Amino acid sequence: HKSKPYDEIIRVPLIIYKKDENFSQTEKSEEAEKLVSLIDLAPSISQYLFGYYPQIFMGKPTILGGNFKREYIISEGYQKKDDKHLRHDPTKQDIRNWCIRTKTWKYMELNGERMFFDLEKDPKENEPLSPDEYADCIGEYLKEWQREIIKGKLRMM
Repeated sequence: HKSKPYDEIIRVPLIIYKKDENFSQTEKSEEAEKLVSLIDLAPSISQYLFGYYPQIFMGKPTILGGNFKREYIISEGYQKKDDKHLRHDPTKQDIRNWCIRTKTWKYMELNGERMFFDLEKDPKENEPLSPDEYADCIGEYLKEWQREIIKGKLRMM
């Protein structure tokens, strides 16, 4: 799938071992269920180790005791189209694939096609639905994301 925003690509397992710290099963479950973007790792680790995180970081401390909770994450990737193959495009010039993912649903644009998935009923993302029912929510998340980019809290790379 390379730069396609399917869960098997965007859900990256992370295991952190903290010596001499015991967590209850409830704490472990709560941590495992959080929505975390890769941009949240550096601020989370910094907050845990030093008690603060530099404001220049694009993300927020969401794990390791960080109390920021995300309602959604954004994932994006780019593909370069050549004669025979689709391959990763580090110049971000050609095909942009992206998604908004919450705990229960995902909206994605993949090779120009818009798809919506109910992740509770279809966790393997096989049966796209119409996004009309969630259009307002999707629009609000996109506006919030754009405001953060404009404010400089998130930078488009």
